[in-house]
Amino acid sequence: MPVPELSLVEERIVLLLAAGKSTCEIAAAVGFDDRTVDWHLAQAARKLGKASALHKRIQRAQRTPSSTPTEGDAR
Repeated sequence: MPVPELSLVEERIVLLLAAGKSTCEIAAAVGFDDRTVDWHLAQAARKLGKASALHKRIQRAQRTPSSTPTEGDAR
């Protein structure tokens, strides 16, 4: 089954997520707000399908409050 093509923005955001970045960190890296990052993650998840491991990771990231600083976060 072919993998649907992600947009360049979706791909970059997904790669940052896969590298362990939080939604807040991704937003800062790409210059978007947290809600826009969440929207792009939702679009990528829709394209990749609910069965993928990446989709599950995206869902976990979206459940994590992005406005809450993590340990070592210099806010």
